[in-house]
Amino acid sequence: MKPLRIAIAVIALFVVWYGCTTTPTANTTATTTDTTTATLCFSKDVQPIFQSNCAVSGCHDSQTRSDGYDLSSYSGIMRGVKASNANSSVVYTITASSLGSRRMPPSPRAALTDAQRAIIANWINAGAQNTTCN
Repeated sequence: MKPLRIAIAVIALFVVWYGCTTTPTANTTATTTDTTTATLCFSKDVQPIFQSNCAVSGCHDSQTRSDGYDLSSYSGIMRGVKASNANSSVVYTITASSLGSRRMPPSPRAALTDAQRAIIANWINAGAQNTTCN
C-alpha cells in the first residue's frame, strides 16, 4: 500500500509542477516596464539600471572603472555576466545580496529594488542579449 501512495504522490507532484502556469502580475512599481523575459530589452530596461546606479562618477563609469569594471556599456557589463545564469554572474550576485561594505551600490546610495534585481536576473537568465528597443 505504501508504494502506491508514494507513486500517487509523485504523479500528483508531477501534474502540479508541469500543469501550473504563471501569469505576470501587474507591475506595482513606479515604472511601467514589463519585466517578463519575453519583453526585456537591454537598452530600455537593463542599461538604465546600470547607468543610474553603477556607471556613475567615482564608481564603475568609463573613467573610474572601480575594480576594473566599466558598467556604462554592454561589453563592460558582460564582463560580469555569465549569460543564462544570473546566480553565477557577478553583476547580479553582488547586487542581490547584503554584503555589508561590499554591497553594490555601496552606502549611502540606495540598494537596487527587488524589481530592478529581477529585471537584471531575468535578462541574464534569458541570455543577456544586447537588444535595442523603441
